[in-house]
Amino acid sequence: MASMPAAYQSFLDAIASVGGFGSVPVAITEYNSPFVLGNRSAYVGSLAGAADNAAKMAFWVTQPRMHAAFLYQGVSGAFEAMNPYSFPLGCSATVKEPASNCSACGAGLQAAPFFVAPARPDLAPPAPARSPHCGCGPQDLQWMNSEGAYGATGVWDSSCSCPLGSLQGCRGCDNFHCQFGPAPESGMGAIYADGLRTPSGVLLSMLRSAQASRVVKMSGVEMLKAKGVYPLAWEEYGQAVLLLSNPSPNSIHGLPSVDELIPTARWVWQAVRLAQRSKDSKDISGLDGFDSPLPLLGYTQDAPRFKGPARQKLGPLEAFQVVQLWVSFAGCVSAYGGD
Repeated sequence: MASMPAAYQSFLDAIASVGGFGSVPVAITEYNSPFVLGNRSAYVGSLAGAADNAAKMAFWVTQPRMHAAFLYQGVSGAFEAMNPYSFPLGCSATVKEPASNCSACGAGLQAAPFFVAPARPDLAPPAPARSPHCGCGPQDLQWMNSEGAYGATGVWDSSCSCPLGSLQGCRGCDNFHCQFGPAPESGMGAIYADGLRTPSGVLLSMLRSAQASRVVKMSGVEMLKAKGVYPLAWEEYGQAVLLLSNPSPNSIHGLPSVDELIPTARWVWQAVRLAQRSKDSKDISGLDGFDSPLPLLGYTQDAPRFKGPARQKLGPLEAFQVVQLWVSFAGCVSAYGGD
């Protein structure tokens, strides 16, 4: 996390090296928790990645030239069976032209786009008519190019010449080189295909009310960052919501009180922490989750030791811990931004 200021400056330097923003009003960059190929939850499938992304968001949105930040959300899976818009990450490709004539199983990719059912079936739009593309291979994937025409994206090497329906037989995926977690189709999404949320998916829910809200200005932020804790606060229905993230594998002690961060704060009346468990409901600690051989689910748990008078000292924050506090205050809070 100490590299975040350097990454921010590198982004600005890159813009300056090509003449600055000029007439471009907004530039977009991407940040992620680290991707680790293999059959362990590592960052993207555990609290470690959620805490890392929460800390990065808290850092980036407070930079003077930043306008907004967002977190990726999607169905888990770098590769999804029968999804022509996914691919095994361990495979490489070279550009190929002309466009493919893939039409096995009775439908072409253009005529039958892949359809993902939402987690709430009752809210689903009608599914488009389609047939499975069981005879199509990686070389048949199609995208819209800059001229508005469809074309094949490329040809994968012989180790990855396998059908879209399965990773079996793809030598490029040996030694778990096509996955970011315990399941063969583990990826970077916020939810699993069955609608259950990853720890990062639950983090998105914790941040939902921050969307288009005013950011609350805080004191002592640099002191917190020096300790390795990244705070973010916003207004919600006449109260302040404070999110604290520890993206490190160490417990952090000696934190200030809430009223040292938000001077008008009076009481922390609700507090939750982001937690994780296996699908059989066994709680998994932040440290143990990083090396988990099982897919992990995210959920929130009451955090009573963070409740009470705003003058009491916070902490400690455990390894990869994210806590969310709802704070009542007297008078006004200093804030900026909004819709």
